[in-house]
Amino acid sequence: MLWGGVSPDGDLHLDPAFVLDAPASLPDETGAYRIEVFGAGRVSLVSLDFEMGRISEGGGGFVFMVPFRDDWPALDRIVLTGPEGTARLHRDTRVPMAIVVDRASGRIRAILRGDAAEARIAAAALEEARADTADSGTRVLVSYGLPRPVPE
Repeated sequence: MLWGGVSPDGDLHLDPAFVLDAPASLPDETGAYRIEVFGAGRVSLVSLDFEMGRISEGGGGFVFMVPFRDDWPALDRIVLTGPEGTARLHRDTRVPMAIVVDRASGRIRAILRGDAAEARIAAAALEEARADTADSGTRVLVSYGLPRPVPE
């Protein structure tokens, strides 16, 4: 999942990317924005041109579900460019985000950022460390920038 946007003040941003089990959802039309995913060795893996969806309060946003290939090299960076400038995620990006998914339905129950994400990540690690803890019914997907596949 690649997502991000532009603030009402004109600042581009990328949210941490995730590997999810979801159907592909790609841009319908080309536009002034481009998102590129690069693997190790500067290999271009994905390049999408698109138009940013506008938000009534100003700014805009996008969400794309890009098919992830198991044979890709390790991801090196994701770059968003547009008229406002450039935003990047790379190996050293440390922006905590957690997506809490219902194991039975596969539906997203929560998207957490910052301190809330860190707290939920710590709680999930503690739950997994306890052999006697019953399954909570949720799975926590974690990203600090570039996605990493999470065990089922």
